[in-house]
This record gives sequence, structure tokens and C-alpha cells, in this order.
Amino acid sequence: MTRARILFVVASVITGCHADGVVGVADARDDGSVVPDSADAAQADTTVSDTSDTSTSDTSTSATDVADTTDASDATDATEATDAAGKGCSPLHGASMIRVDHTSSGLSYCIDKTEVTNTQFNEYLRAPGLPFAAPIQCEGEKTKRPSTADAPATLDLPANGMSWCYAHAYCLWAGKRLCHTVGGGAPTSTPWNDEWAYACGNGDLSTKYPYGNTYDSTKCHTSGSISKANPECHGAVAPFDQLLDMVGNVDEYSDGTAPDYRTTGLTDPSGIGTTSLGGNVTTGAAASCASRSDLGIAFGYSALGFRCCADPK
Repeated sequence: MTRARILFVVASVITGCHADGVVGVADARDDGSVVPDSADAAQADTTVSDTSDTSTSDTSTSATDVADTTDASDATDATEATDAAGKGCSPLHGASMIRVDHTSSGLSYCIDKTEVTNTQFNEYLRAPGLPFAAPIQCEGEKTKRPSTADAPATLDLPANGMSWCYAHAYCLWAGKRLCHTVGGGAPTSTPWNDEWAYACGNGDLSTKYPYGNTYDSTKCHTSGSISKANPECHGAVAPFDQLLDMVGNVDEYSDGTAPDYRTTGLTDPSGIGTTSLGGNVTTGAAASCASRSDLGIAFGYSALGFRCCADPK
């Protein structure tokens, strides 16, 4: 074979073309290996090294892609943690938080991204000595320790059924507190001064629901059964778009107690009441950022849970 012919054959193999100018097409086996066509097979001894190099290169690229994906995920988690810590909203325990800047007062606060889950509440219930920092009106509630919810199917569901006193104690143990009026005090009927309602209504936008002003039954769990955090039920603008289930799923305890919170006819052994916010899976369109119910501090029920707030540190 002439030198020119040898060079042409080698060039054809390297570029994947045959002498007749037709690009070689390789078939794939089920195990992912490549079956060369007849022309490539004829040059098998010539192309072994090239195929090996290509395979090695592809494997290296694949490994690099996986590493890049893992690194990107880790970097995102690290960034979120750094951002939260940098804004003074890095809690000791429980759900991660966002920082909310309250425009009219110039004050800021932190709020949990999700309702407290059974997993998180279980951790508190198993804490050594079961810390129970609660107001004096809760003195009779300490002995009514809730049971842990350990069934695998329930771990990611919102914790529910506890008294206000245990919700209050959990938040303090976690380095947080229940949500109250911006600057302190029990929540009022004025949403823009209420930490929970201000966050639910997208801050100064003061929307009726987290996602807007028109009820959408597909957005939040306002019927059916209690479920884990719903990624469709979130705020409309940053940073409130990171808050899940502010309406529906379970009612959420707020801070503050007073006798006049009691609803007529509600039986509660403490004689002291509080307020729950947001509605639950039974309240339909009534589950809104303005939804609030009065109840006794010992009156826990299956559609009542909570999330915590905190002061930036």
C-alpha cells in the first residue's frame, strides 16, 4: 500500500469516515458497549487504542459531571446555611428560617420555612430532662407530655395535637419563640403588625393568600388530609416564596395568652386562651392569611400545629 493510501486510511479511522466518504454508524448493545459496523471492524486493530482513549475520556467526563452535580448541590445547601447565619436566622434546632424585614417599623425577625414536623418535635420530646420553659399559666400542662409520632409515614407530617404550652416550650428549646406582633406582644387583628400574617401575605403586598388574592384550591392543603410540606403552597415574592403551608394543612399557634381569647362555649380547663392562624385542611377558602381562631391553651386537636419565629442574632 502506498504511503498516501496509508495516511488516508488512518485519517479516515480517526475522523470516523470511510474511504467512500460515508460516516460510520455504531450500534449499541444492551450493556452500553459499542458494536462497530463492518468497515470499522475491518480496521479494529487500528482503532483499538482510539476507542480505549475515547472510552476513558467519556468515563472521566461522566465522573466529572457527577462530581460537579454533587458539588453544586452541596454548594447550594452551604450557601443557604451561610445566608441564614449571615442574617442572624440560624437556629439551634428545627426548621431552617428566613429573615423578614418589616418595612413600617424598621424591625426584622426570623420565621420557620415550614411547620414543625413530627421528626423535629420528637427530637424535643426525647431531649434530656424534657425542657419545659413556659409561662406560669402552663404549670398544670407539664405532666401532659405528648407522645412521640414514630411511624415512618408520619415523620414528615406537621406535629399536631399538642397544647399551646408544649408548642411554646419547643420553640424556646429550639432557640426560637412563637410568632407574635412585630416588636413584641400577642398577635392582633392588624396583619401588617403581626409577624405571622405579614409573612403570610407577602409583606407590604398584604395578599389574602400566600400565592395571591384569589383562592386556588390546587395550591394549598385546604381539604383532604394533613400532608408533608407542600412545595406548591408558597409565597409569591422573595423571601416569602420560601415559606410553605402558611395556610391550610394545620392551624398554627401564635404567641400570647389572654382570657378574652376564649371562644364562647369552648371548654378548656386552663381558663386561658390563645389564637391559632391560617386555617387547616377542613376550612377551604376560609384558610387565609387573615384566618384566626380563639381557643384555650390546653385545647390541642389533630389539625392544630405550629411554626416558630425568632429575633435575629
